[in-house]
Amino acid sequence: MRKVLIITYFFPPVGGGAVIRTAKFVKYLPKFGWQPVVLTVDQKLSIQDNELTKEIPPEAIIIRTPPSPFTKFRSYLVQKFIIKKSKASQKKEIDPSPQNKKSFTKWLISRLSTFEYLMARLFFIPDQQIFWRGQAVKYAKKLIEEHQIDLIYTTCPPHSLHKIGQKLKKYARLPWVTDFRDVWTDTPGKKWGPWEKQVELRLEKEVVNKADAIICATEPCKEYLSRRTNYSDEKKFTVIRNGFDLEDFQEQKYIKKDYINITFFGGIDRPHIESFQVLLQAIENIGAEKPELKDKIRVNVFSSADPNLLRRENEPHAIPYSGFISHKQSLKEYFNSDLLLLILDDRFAQNSYPGKMFEYMASKRPILALVNQGIVKDFIENNNIGFTCPRLDFEKMRAVLRVIVEKWQKNELMARPSDDIISSHRRDALTKKLAELFNKIVSK
Repeated sequence: MRKVLIITYFFPPVGGGAVIRTAKFVKYLPKFGWQPVVLTVDQKLSIQDNELTKEIPPEAIIIRTPPSPFTKFRSYLVQKFIIKKSKASQKKEIDPSPQNKKSFTKWLISRLSTFEYLMARLFFIPDQQIFWRGQAVKYAKKLIEEHQIDLIYTTCPPHSLHKIGQKLKKYARLPWVTDFRDVWTDTPGKKWGPWEKQVELRLEKEVVNKADAIICATEPCKEYLSRRTNYSDEKKFTVIRNGFDLEDFQEQKYIKKDYINITFFGGIDRPHIESFQVLLQAIENIGAEKPELKDKIRVNVFSSADPNLLRRENEPHAIPYSGFISHKQSLKEYFNSDLLLLILDDRFAQNSYPGKMFEYMASKRPILALVNQGIVKDFIENNNIGFTCPRLDFEKMRAVLRVIVEKWQKNELMARPSDDIISSHRRDALTKKLAELFNKIVSK
């Protein structure tokens, strides 16, 4: 069995969308003749998903380094000046006012975030994980020798991992494949420092030139990289989308309830809040039109975000908020839902597929996507897996909800993807494509 050194900053038991793609590759690579040797970071983040750890195959070798000194220092500051100060003030009852405690914590977090932002713009190029590079390279060199590695694979973001792969390729004279889960210099909404973007454009071009193969999670990412770097060899670029694991969907069954359950999973920022406001207004209007539908359309949110973001902004509409749940629990909730909600603003909808969209498709529960335009809108409409609507258009949202209610009442509310589109997005099929690329490169 050939061996691949996989370098990733996020890996189980860390949870969240950034982890699943790599974790599933690791799960299925042994099936296609590749033993994964994973180099990652031993980090205690707020989002933990121990269920994902159980999916790591026995063939995989996992090496976890300590966090970088910067990460340790940041954790120390948070622990000392935010968590401990908050607990101490409560214990001593210096100021029992919840408002003052919130203000104090908010002020400290704001100062820490401002410091990080300024340092990042000046020194942390391309990102703060650059401080892990030296440690990662040191560990990786040992792993290459001990395990007789055949190929190096890095997955980004964070994009500083590209530089680790580049350095190891030069040191070990091994082929190097790098995976762009997201775009780099075309990151939507990123604020650039005075010279930061020019430096990163140069770094990005170096990576494309030096890597033996570039994997992109979407077609627009591939087009952007080849155009931006003026790289003419189309064979260097391969698109491997995200997908779903068929094993995750065994023994799952949808049971219709006496109300329409619309479920949202994921992070929340300003565009989500704006869209929730319009959606809730449209739901309220449907209930006013038809009193028998009052309280028959419900929204539930599973997110690691602050629940006050939604409850404060959307009063008097209360949204049941359930916090972060594991990937395994999320799968069960798909089948407790009548509609699976996606919200994307234009910055992300043009070039990115949310990884969860393919799992939604596999569940055959229809998607309600609040999105103006882009590849997500096209994919949903072309593959008959749900409904799309401009995310702030009240009239169109209300019209879509009327169609949804009618289909639900007739027991016709379901997605109908083709067998071909389902089979092409299975995680084992996608990993086979990855393994075939590895085989091709090491055989050169």
